[in-house]
Amino acid sequence: MRHNTNIMNIRVTVFLNLIFLSLVFASCGKDEVEDTEAPTASISSPVENRVYPMSSTLFLSATFEDNKELKEVTCSLRKVSESNKSTMGWDEVWNPTPVTFPLSGTNDAIESQWLFEETIPSIMIGDYVVVVTVSDHSKNFTTYEIPITIN
Repeated sequence: MRHNTNIMNIRVTVFLNLIFLSLVFASCGKDEVEDTEAPTASISSPVENRVYPMSSTLFLSATFEDNKELKEVTCSLRKVSESNKSTMGWDEVWNPTPVTFPLSGTNDAIESQWLFEETIPSIMIGDYVVVVTVSDHSKNFTTYEIPITIN
């Protein structure tokens, strides 16, 4: 009888260990689904194809959305063509440092935030593209290109 009791104790111990291990593995297997959805933006300023006069200010006004968590928005400026020289005889290209603004939550907004410098330098006439890139914490991003003219 004692032999049967020992075998029964071993079986119960093995059974309980198997249940414990299956619970441990099941709880570890509940990984969060990978975020592959890129954030979006609705940009009201700068306005596409608008002519901005020299010495005016470029502003960013936009709302941002993501399914998980927004991170930031970065704005940069790119000259469209070197052939667009200033009518004043200047050959300078406006090349300001890109600016980054932090974002949070699944919805965020920026309203009337000036970009690059307080005013557009007066010798920087030509066609440009404002590049707006919004990203989330999973390293997904969406880039918008807004053509503008400085005159």
